[in-house]
Amino acid sequence: MNRINYQLMTPAVNGKYYPEYDRLIAGATCEEEAEYLRKVKERNFPFAFNMVYVMRMACGHFEIFQSPQNEHYSLEYVLKCAAENAAVFRQ
Repeated sequence: MNRINYQLMTPAVNGKYYPEYDRLIAGATCEEEAEYLRKVKERNFPFAFNMVYVMRMACGHFEIFQSPQNEHYSLEYVLKCAAENAAVFRQ
């Protein structure tokens, strides 16, 4: 399984979540992913859920996704689903 670049966050403003983009960029799986994250960082839009992860889509570009991570959706479960989706997207 390929490594998935992800981050758990705590709410910052009005219950919205903002990733620490520099940490995500440092954890990028390749330079293309890092470049994509630099562009996303410029927009700095909030997320509704407390976890983000980055995946390469079938067409080759990267996309950032969000997911809840809590007692119902464990970190292991969310990463397993992300890995399964990544495999489907790569087909």
